[in-house]
Amino acid sequence: MNRRLDRLSRDLGLPPAPPPFPADAEEVCRGVRAALTAHERERKLYMRQKLRFAAVLAAVLIALCGTALAVGSNWDVLHAWFEGDTSPADSLVDREVRSVSDKNYTFTVDSSVSDGQTAFLLIRVDALSEAGKARLFAPDFEGIDTFSIYPLVEEPETGDLVHPSSSSTGMREMKEVRTETSRTWRVDVSLPKTEKAVAIHARLGYMDKGLSVEVPLAPAEAIEVAIGATGRGYPNLHNTYGSSATLERAVVSPFTLALDISWPEDQDDPPILPVVFRMTDGTLRSFCQLTDGISRGGGWSGSVRRSTFTYNFREVQDLKTLSGIVVWGKEYPLDGGAPRDVEVDEHLLPFMISLMPGLSDDNPNSMSVRELCDGLGASCVWDNAAKTATLTYRDSTVVLTWGSKTALVDGEAVELRNAPDARDGKLCYDGSIHDLWNLYTLAPFNEDRTDRIGFLVIP
Repeated sequence: MNRRLDRLSRDLGLPPAPPPFPADAEEVCRGVRAALTAHERERKLYMRQKLRFAAVLAAVLIALCGTALAVGSNWDVLHAWFEGDTSPADSLVDREVRSVSDKNYTFTVDSSVSDGQTAFLLIRVDALSEAGKARLFAPDFEGIDTFSIYPLVEEPETGDLVHPSSSSTGMREMKEVRTETSRTWRVDVSLPKTEKAVAIHARLGYMDKGLSVEVPLAPAEAIEVAIGATGRGYPNLHNTYGSSATLERAVVSPFTLALDISWPEDQDDPPILPVVFRMTDGTLRSFCQLTDGISRGGGWSGSVRRSTFTYNFREVQDLKTLSGIVVWGKEYPLDGGAPRDVEVDEHLLPFMISLMPGLSDDNPNSMSVRELCDGLGASCVWDNAAKTATLTYRDSTVVLTWGSKTALVDGEAVELRNAPDARDGKLCYDGSIHDLWNLYTLAPFNEDRTDRIGFLVIP
């Protein structure tokens, strides 16, 4: 988790100062008022929480009931990980509650779901004693040995279940369901690519030895699309100008998108690829309209670098409504049909904008409001008398006022971390509406990694 957070922090701004816009879920939930903390972004967003009734309802129910919603039938691993309507995948969820107890704790896996690429779990720790409660809520409860959660594969010769050579796990506490005696986390486990994971091993390190839970996996159906297309990508964190790359294959499930990518060995990172989605209604959706934009994966050296990069969908996908993957102007149908040429609106693709001076001492960079809107194809109307900029993108309107930390998001007041201000003759802001608009932004380094070259915005 910390490695993913560190990478995200580097992507978003100039270390060691905080990034120029929020990426942390806990921070955003506080109204984008604090600096980036040591907790991962992923990410029930503050502004989206203010606008979506379900999240508010969850908080109200917790206050009234004083119990974790994770044990209820209306809140499970899908609600913890995905936005919107999760009903298309309800039948795929393993809702069997598995738990172990000792004198201090009960450790529970409330529900789980997987797709062959990733396993998602909802885990809970209940304190059964005063000593257990004190440790559970201690600042240092979460450490390197607190949880042991990893996939299990079947050893061919013996049939034993063993830990594969490589896997990674990320987790974030769901503070909205914390009670006086329990804490709940959402967990994602990357599954091995060359071996079939049959279960997840989960253990709380503070419990008596030998106490653990094994969760069997029944992966959701996924669709594999052979692509084999080569083209030039956009700059990535350590890929300054965007090298060529080959998108070899895509695997689509209701929960994730996995891309097999190869790229030149002289580049540490693959370039950002211009991937968009064709829906069955004929419309095209940008990459971050459907995914969270955060990749899990890595490469290795050789004549080329090659790896699988996995992205979570923002909402559970009904694969009957998704018809194709589009890259470099060609559509690859999910039904195995022949590729075909397609025109893509440039506003659906990544674009670079200028790196502007920061708005405060702890805000090293900002970005031009006008440049952002031009790249997105969004409306930007400046009212000189009121000193306001009204930005409209898709179904959301944001009103920024020069010199004021208070913005209006679809008519509701939201506090920004920094007040929009003029830099180099342009109205600039700290990027705090990016999460609302489902944008992912990173600031690539120059070739010698001493400076940033600008902001890459992925719609």
